[in-house]
Amino acid sequence: ISKLPYKTVATSSGLGWIGRSALFVCEEYGSAVCLSSILTDMPLKTGQAITDSFCDECEDCQKACPVDAINPTKWNSRLS
Repeated sequence: ISKLPYKTVATSSGLGWIGRSALFVCEEYGSAVCLSSILTDMPLKTGQAITDSFCDECEDCQKACPVDAINPTKWNSRLS
């Protein structure tokens, strides 16, 4: 278990959001991504932090799940 959650790093960097399935989702590749992090003191340009899900009213993954395992609650950065 990482002490630095990659999904938190990715959303804080503006790379994407957390979907209803609790997977990290980016606009270009959806949830088909593998995350990793590098810590550095090098100045790098980052995007605007994403603090709310872009899923909005979409429930496609929730409806497609055969065992109803996907949470209907929309993610935001204030959820633990």
